[in-house]
Amino acid sequence: MGRITKKDEYQGVIIYLLSDASSYINGAIISADGGGAAWYNI
Repeated sequence: MGRITKKDEYQGVIIYLLSDASSYINGAIISADGGGAAWYNI
């Protein structure tokens, strides 16, 4: 996306992780960086 993440763009990931929908997730790395990890070695 070519920009720094805005602080309100993380809320969807946080709501998901706090919900019952993520109850089976254990030790996963969830990248919320706008695709930066795919292009840069973050």
